[in-house]
Amino acid sequence: MKINFKSTFHKYFKWLRKWIINSKGLTLALLVGISTNIFSDQINHQITKQRYLELLSYEIRTNMLTAGSVLDEFNNNNGTIYLERFLKNDAYISGLNSGFLLDVPPEELAEIYAVYSVIPSYNKMLEFQHNLMNEATAEIAKCITDWNADSVTDPTEAYNKTRCDKEFEVHKQALKNSSGTIVQTWSSYLENSDDITWGFNPVKKRLNSPLLKFFMGTESLEVLK
Repeated sequence: MKINFKSTFHKYFKWLRKWIINSKGLTLALLVGISTNIFSDQINHQITKQRYLELLSYEIRTNMLTAGSVLDEFNNNNGTIYLERFLKNDAYISGLNSGFLLDVPPEELAEIYAVYSVIPSYNKMLEFQHNLMNEATAEIAKCITDWNADSVTDPTEAYNKTRCDKEFEVHKQALKNSSGTIVQTWSSYLENSDDITWGFNPVKKRLNSPLLKFFMGTESLEVLK
């Protein structure tokens, strides 16, 4: 028997149209649409929150890696720090503004807050110490510039090898004292943040969630594993 697909489809379409435009069909269609939107919004919210938490975890671990590099520099340069580095807290502030931090378990949130609450004062201390070293370096540069200028008008001044001894000694002490304070500051952060890495692991949560793993995959940065 030959089936008239065109006629069958036309009848089905007419039935579907009548079913949708009646009150029950329209109500059901609206409910399906609303439910789909709600589900989609929830999925997007969960993905956005998960991405934020992984970004926060990355910021914490990056600060810890930076702390480690500061300690290495201190140990490898006879107790001297040359590079300026500061603690990051952009992701943390973003989480406060967006409210995503409120979804973190209370125990982990308390640890995160304890670490981040001291960052502003730590960074002020780091900035102050680096400024002391920069000022001492600037004094050396000024002394050498003045020495060179004086040597042009008075050639004998070129033989004054002790001209900038005072500035070099001040610079040496500034490097020693400030480097010690800087490494203590970073060591304190490293010690306080070490506990967070054991409990706060958003990547592990993603890999244990079929839903998040389906939408976001399984890849992650090595530092977050």
